[in-house]
Amino acid sequence: EGLWEEEVCGRPLGMRFDKEGILYVVDAYYGLYAVNVNTGMHVNPVSFFERQKGKARTLKWLKSGSVQQTIFVPHLGLVIMKWGHPPQGRPSTCCRLARRSRASPRALLSIAALPAPARHHLGGARKGQTEVFADNLPGEPDNIRPSKSGGYWVAFATGRGNDSTNICDLVARYPLVKKATMRFVYLLGVAVKYAARFYPSPALKDLGAQLENGWVLYGSFPKYGLVVELDVGGRIVRSLHSPQPKIHMLSEVLEHEGHLYLGSYRNPYLGRVKL
Repeated sequence: EGLWEEEVCGRPLGMRFDKEGILYVVDAYYGLYAVNVNTGMHVNPVSFFERQKGKARTLKWLKSGSVQQTIFVPHLGLVIMKWGHPPQGRPSTCCRLARRSRASPRALLSIAALPAPARHHLGGARKGQTEVFADNLPGEPDNIRPSKSGGYWVAFATGRGNDSTNICDLVARYPLVKKATMRFVYLLGVAVKYAARFYPSPALKDLGAQLENGWVLYGSFPKYGLVVELDVGGRIVRSLHSPQPKIHMLSEVLEHEGHLYLGSYRNPYLGRVKL
């Protein structure tokens, strides 16, 4: 009926084609789908998942050259991760790894709500070790993709400018305030959602979802679009800014034929920038 039934429609988090042209889609609610884009046939190979009640689900992508592992928690909202994560972050909450190629001995790891992507060694003498790849970036990075110059493009879920301090930054030093805010908003949403069972009004259902998922707090997010290119040493070599904000809340960046294609977890459009 509406956005309050997100778990019915599903929420695709990532898509990749394999060598045979099969499209694999990872959904936050339904897991992994393999789709034949020519016939429309699709299957849900749930055997790929290691399911553990109350913990993150782990997808081991054994044959892909771009993603080694993705971890996510279906019942945890984006706003809750942004507002309510502990100061040290939660690596098991929502993280993504990107490799330049299948033969690469290293992968880059971005963790939701932390401004410091990490580098994880997949092989060699330092196999299994993780280290900070780029620290104190101007915002919270989302997906990381290889650039044509040999480095990495980083899309920022929430970017920062020189003078873009916002309420999220102001309350960051007060974890109890963040926790209390999220609990109050969540419990209020649960109450409204329960009331909607007896008075099934679309407006009431929408309000319940806005509160329960924390969507009402999207307005507190920085409206600053940012994409950064890092070299292999984690140093910023160039950046693209949208302070207005025309394109912001970015989740994906792809370099293709002289352009950057920008995806968002919030906005209903794709952006394209000529390099």
